[in-house]
Amino acid sequence: MTSNDTSIRISSDFSLDKSDIPNNIHSISNVIRVLIVKSAPELYQKYSDKDDAFFMHPLLFALFNNTDKSNDLKKDLACILDGDIATQSTEFGGIKLLLEIPDYVRPFFYEIYRGHISNEHPDFSLAEYKFDAFNSALELIKETVPATFEHINLSNKLIFIHDNPKIINFVTKSFQGFLSFWVVDEINRIYFVEELIHQGGHNLLNLHLHNKADFFTCNPDEVQMNEVNGGNVDYRSLMSAYHGLFTVIERIRVFEKIIRSAHLSEQESHELAGRFADQFLRFEKLNVFSKNIYNFLTPRGADLYNEMVDFGRLKSKEYKDFLSLFDLSFRDIDFYYSEFSKHNDIQKYLNSDFYKMWLNEDI
Repeated sequence: MTSNDTSIRISSDFSLDKSDIPNNIHSISNVIRVLIVKSAPELYQKYSDKDDAFFMHPLLFALFNNTDKSNDLKKDLACILDGDIATQSTEFGGIKLLLEIPDYVRPFFYEIYRGHISNEHPDFSLAEYKFDAFNSALELIKETVPATFEHINLSNKLIFIHDNPKIINFVTKSFQGFLSFWVVDEINRIYFVEELIHQGGHNLLNLHLHNKADFFTCNPDEVQMNEVNGGNVDYRSLMSAYHGLFTVIERIRVFEKIIRSAHLSEQESHELAGRFADQFLRFEKLNVFSKNIYNFLTPRGADLYNEMVDFGRLKSKEYKDFLSLFDLSFRDIDFYYSEFSKHNDIQKYLNSDFYKMWLNEDI
C-alpha cells in the first residue's frame, strides 16, 4: 500500500483514532498492578479498588523502570500511592504540576535525568511565575480544540516546569505520562501550547501504539532509519521517526485551528505564525518519505502513515504563499521567538492578507 493508493482518503483534517486507547490504558495499568502485587502485596490490597487512571501515575513507571535497586522499593511505592509527592493541581482535569524536583523524588528520575541539578536550593523558582501562562495555554487549547485538550488530559498526568538548562524539554516512554518543560523569562503561553502538543503528543502516541504488532512488522525500537531509507545516514529508530512525523502533523493541525479561530494578541499571533511556518520546514526534513517504509508497516500502520503524510503535503501546498512571508534561514533545532522576531518584522505579518483574513474568521 502506498500513499498513491486511491483507497486512501486525503482529508482536510487529521485525527488519530483513539478507540483503542482506553483498552490500552487498561492493559498497561494491569501490568503496573501486577508489579505492585509482586513488590508490596499489602499496599496493593489497600488500593485494589482504584481505577486504571490511579495506576497510570508517571512516578510508578519511573520507579519500576529504574535499574538502580538501592532504594527502598516499598517505601517509594507507599510515597507515590499515598499521595505524598508534592504536586500542584491545575484547574483543568487531572494534570498536575511538579514545580521542583525535591530530594526525595529524584531517585525516581535515575534513568532519565540529564546532567546535574544546577539550581540545588533556589530562593525562588522561575517556574512558579509561569504557572498562569501554563494554565492559560491549557485554556486556549480547551477553547479552540477541545478534543485535543481531552487527549492531552488523557495521556499526560505530571508536568515538571523547571529552570534548569541541563535538562531542557523531554519526554520518555519509561516515564509515561510525564513531561519536562524548561522555562526562561521570555516564555509565554504560546510556548506552552507548542510543547503541550509536541511533547504531550509523544505520550498520546505511546498509548495508541501500545500493541506494536498492530502497526509494525518489526520491532520499531530496534530498526534504524538507515535500514528503512536504504543506507541514508539516520540513526533514529523507526519508532522515533514515526513519533517525529506524528508530532509535527499534530502541531500543524492544532496551530492552524488556533491561529484561525482564537483571539490572540498581535504578538501572540506573530509568534504562533512563526511556529506554524517552522513545522512545514520540519515536515520537509523528516526523512521518512521512502517507499521502503511500507516493508516495515502493517496495513494499519501504513494507513496512519499515509494519513499523516497526505495531510502534511496537502497543508504544505495550501500554505505555500504563507510560508513566503517569513525568513526562517536562521532557524536552529529549537524555535525561539526572540530570534524569529529579529528576522521577521511583526508589522509585515500584521499587514499580510493572511492575518487580515484570520482576524475576521471563525472556523
